[in-house]
Amino acid sequence: MIIQDYTNIIDNFLRELGGDVNLRLNCQLPLQLEALDLASAGRDVFDREQWMTPFTLKCWQAMRLAAHQDEIELQLVSAFRSVEYQCGLIRKKVAAGQQLDDIFKISAIPGFSEHHTGRALDLSTPGPEPLSEAFDQTAAFDWLNTHAHRFEFSMSYPRNNTTGINYEPWHWACRAQ
Repeated sequence: MIIQDYTNIIDNFLRELGGDVNLRLNCQLPLQLEALDLASAGRDVFDREQWMTPFTLKCWQAMRLAAHQDEIELQLVSAFRSVEYQCGLIRKKVAAGQQLDDIFKISAIPGFSEHHTGRALDLSTPGPEPLSEAFDQTAAFDWLNTHAHRFEFSMSYPRNNTTGINYEPWHWACRAQ
């Protein structure tokens, strides 16, 4: 896809919601193009089919197995999201009365989400509610902090990050190949 077409889609979406292109222009996240080559990762904790790049899938499977061998259960909450899917998430939040500025502290502007790349995973473990900061109080989170780098993963949004996205201990991305 041509970058100009991609940014036009983003700008049209922002205008639809009452925002403006300055939200895109001032975004501190890099533009993220949608992955074209995706592999099925099976079902997530909500029984939805999930997709990721083949390299990310290989790394995810190895990491999950290693964690299991250490008696840690890692669960997949979310992986690839298209720009259109991200737009739908934002529309639902706006319909629920949330303000765009608040939404974009938690969810990336469509076109800027690492999930578009097929390399970002939202993870959980039995116990805490998925996508909650309580995840950082688990043995699974401690295990990820110690071992995820061996499997090419790192946490994208640590505390006090400079991206404009709130702390997300559940969001881990695989390096680009």
